[in-house]
Amino acid sequence: MRELVQLETIAGLLTFGESLEGPSPDKNEYIIDCPRGLADHLDRLVEDSFHSHPSEDAHRRYLAALADPVRSHGLGYLASRNLTVEHACHGALHALPPAKGLLDTSAGRDLVALCEDFGAELVALLRWLKTTGY
Repeated sequence: MRELVQLETIAGLLTFGESLEGPSPDKNEYIIDCPRGLADHLDRLVEDSFHSHPSEDAHRRYLAALADPVRSHGLGYLASRNLTVEHACHGALHALPPAKGLLDTSAGRDLVALCEDFGAELVALLRWLKTTGY
């Protein structure tokens, strides 16, 4: 399982790098769909596990507190977190001043922190899955 996530992540990063040089609709779609699919797959693994996830209650509280644009999709915890990051990125890109790069803005730095937090949570979940035998 870890290897699949690592390979998909590497493929997504390579595609992202390629899209910076020459964006295309196919590359953009893959960049968005790859983490969506991984998050959904990991949610299903947790849901189907015979073991209770240590943060299960916190995940339920997070889902219950979500705003409608994300909650209305009926996704699991990780997929909802991913969609929240997607929405934040989309909003920041539309508000990006033309003369600045994304990382030169406070919104860009906030997005990096949001992505790092989500990434750390994915790593923790993968470690937990390994202990359950996946």
